[in-house]
Amino acid sequence: SYCNNISLPVLQNTLSSLPFLQELSICGFNNITDQGIQHPNISVLNLSWCKNISDIAITKISQGCPSLIDLDLSWCSNLSISSIYSLVNHCSLRRLNLRGCTNIHSYLVTQFLSRSNIICIQ
Repeated sequence: SYCNNISLPVLQNTLSSLPFLQELSICGFNNITDQGIQHPNISVLNLSWCKNISDIAITKISQGCPSLIDLDLSWCSNLSISSIYSLVNHCSLRRLNLRGCTNIHSYLVTQFLSRSNIICIQ
């Protein structure tokens, strides 16, 4: 968490050398902007306080992390409803934390969640 001296390419390289990794917390990692991350086995991902993360990165994560079921995006204030759209269309999320995501309005989230398997949203 809060390891901002690590570049995203170094992180992605490290992830590719850990094929059995299932949980990852990079809370406060501000070097993740539009690139996203990819890993076939990550099921739990904490991206809270990643203030530079974008909707483009969430789309790439939703496509590059097919096992993702638990995602924490709390306090990622740059995200919009298009992130939710990507997650609902590409992931089988069971839990999603959007606390502090001020650009994502709850009434829009409710519409998308009616088409998903998410059972817990914060």
